[in-house]
Amino acid sequence: MMFRSVPLLTALLLAFAGNAQAAAINAVMRCNDGAEALPPLPGLPADVKGKGPEAARTEEPLTQLRTIALEAQARSADVQAAQFTAQAARHDIDETRAQGLPQIGMGANAAAIASRNSGAGSSSTTGGTGGLSLSLSMPLYDGGRLQYMTEYRTLLADASRQQVGIARERIVLEAINTALDRNRYRLQAQIRQQQLRKVSCLVTALEQIVAEDRGRTSELVQARKTQLQTEIMRDQAISQIRQIDVHLRQLVGENIAPWTGIGLPLFNVPPLDQVVREAKDAREVQSLRAQADALGSYAKSVNAGQKPQLSWNVGGTSGRAPGSGNTTEVRAGVALSYSIFNGHGGDAQTAAAQRRADAMRQQLEGLLIARVAGARELHDLATSSFDRAKSYAQMLRDADKLRDFTVEQWSQLGRRSLFDVISTESEYYNARVDYINSLYTGFQATAELRSLGSGLADWLTPETAPVR
Repeated sequence: MMFRSVPLLTALLLAFAGNAQAAAINAVMRCNDGAEALPPLPGLPADVKGKGPEAARTEEPLTQLRTIALEAQARSADVQAAQFTAQAARHDIDETRAQGLPQIGMGANAAAIASRNSGAGSSSTTGGTGGLSLSLSMPLYDGGRLQYMTEYRTLLADASRQQVGIARERIVLEAINTALDRNRYRLQAQIRQQQLRKVSCLVTALEQIVAEDRGRTSELVQARKTQLQTEIMRDQAISQIRQIDVHLRQLVGENIAPWTGIGLPLFNVPPLDQVVREAKDAREVQSLRAQADALGSYAKSVNAGQKPQLSWNVGGTSGRAPGSGNTTEVRAGVALSYSIFNGHGGDAQTAAAQRRADAMRQQLEGLLIARVAGARELHDLATSSFDRAKSYAQMLRDADKLRDFTVEQWSQLGRRSLFDVISTESEYYNARVDYINSLYTGFQATAELRSLGSGLADWLTPETAPVR
């Protein structure tokens, strides 16, 4: 720091200053001893980067992001539920297709018969009856009902498969944003703790000074006020960390690592044109489009069901009855069914399905507009946040010099007050917090931007992505 480079000036000032002033100068200089670690994040000038424990960069930040994404997907009940729903949708397709295949049925019956005649010439008989039946049937013509119903179920299965990807995307984004918030508040707590150490040192020194010079009491009151404010801000950050840790454990389990480097891969903002192009083909869009097409196919299936339905069948029975011996019967034929009038219920059902398909397509249009607008907003937020972080980084360098100048001028027998010293210190630490907030806002905006485009989960864990 600058005041360390002028030991001769300081010595002369101390020689001519009073005991209280000399003690104050010594106290402030002692409080400013020791380098303070700043987070080694992009955009920070080299001459103000920290070298403390937090400065250790992780070798593979992208690997940390992948770990979070994989853990979140593996633990998510929503993802597992979406996978079961997708499997059920595939079984629905098989059930629908089976309706167009030959249907074979078999039946059997057996019964014991006992009768007694109590009239003249009474008699009694006992015996049994039994039979076996076999039937074979298959639709010949249904107006395309099964074809459209199969299309309907297939499109719903496609939508369900996309819902798996949507569930993955939602949980991965939530987990990464939560981990980023945790890092944000950890750094804030670290900065406020450094500020608290500085202010507490000043308070301790001023208490000794006020004991000799009661005229410096106002400076002590100001320092104590700043100390209390800083302690509150530090405790708030620590409280936020505890709450975030609880939520993070719900998402990724108990093994929550520091993950200090996860923001670094998010420093590169993807091009807006690329995100807009990808947003128009995202999983949420594909799912809604498949649902709209499915409702269209369902409407066609309902309409086809109003047409004549023709099927063929073959059957036979073989059995035995008391007193008649064995009997065998074989039959074959066709069956035709057609609803001549049903109160226009079928037409209403078809129209309702078509209107639902139209409504879904309108939702799709709205979703596309919203995603494009969201991409533009997030891209602007990410770029402006990083630009603002770079400006704060430059301001930090100037603020660091300013507090050195302020201490030096204050030490020169009253050219600055201790209020100025405390004010410049507060401005410096507040700028550090503003820098952190801007940077992490940019990280989270970039994560959401990737999520809005091709997908954050697909970017980090392509091997777990369902087929688009």
